[in-house]
Amino acid sequence: VQRALEGFHKCGGEVLDESDRVREQGGLAACPEAHDSLLAQYYGELSATYNIKGDMRQSVSYGLLALPLMRQYGSEEDVAITCGNMGISYRRLGQNDSAAILYQQGLQVAMQAADAESQAYLSNNLSVLYADMGRYDESIAYADKAAEAARQAGDDVERLSAQANKGVALLLNGQTDAAVSLLKFTAAQADSTGSTPLKLKTLNYLLKALMEKHQWDAATV
Repeated sequence: VQRALEGFHKCGGEVLDESDRVREQGGLAACPEAHDSLLAQYYGELSATYNIKGDMRQSVSYGLLALPLMRQYGSEEDVAITCGNMGISYRRLGQNDSAAILYQQGLQVAMQAADAESQAYLSNNLSVLYADMGRYDESIAYADKAAEAARQAGDDVERLSAQANKGVALLLNGQTDAAVSLLKFTAAQADSTGSTPLKLKTLNYLLKALMEKHQWDAATV
């Protein structure tokens, strides 16, 4: 991001909102010193920033600008991660089919690049998406793929996220006993990662599973 901002400053750009809104859409394109690789990074970072800020439409808009440039000038990792960010934005907009397409595109790029970390990230996102869509077998399959890729990458957070996603899919598919077992196992390991979102997600669905089994004492521990 810093390189993108520095390049824009050379062209007389004005930074708005401290970092992310450097100018209206297409601002860098008007800069004669801007290069396509810089534009790819710039738009990709804006897409990610708006995703974090909760403005999914802006995130998608900048992602659509970034992807063609990234495919030509960026790294495979950049393409895969931007596909993932856009997929999340589409899912939160309720556009599940578009989300699936972006996740799958990113996953293909990550597989071609033998990028296990990105494979885990994208497979986990596909698992979440398919669980939301009621496609539980596919959700479980992608959770298993995410866990394997995360093991290869040595990424404990993505590995345990995959276990949690599988537990959620099992629970939603009515396999409560299997869900409780897996979510308990995951919760016991999640503390060591320091990931609050992972711990909260795992405990939230474990609580739901225990309540479905009417294990009130266990649910309140």
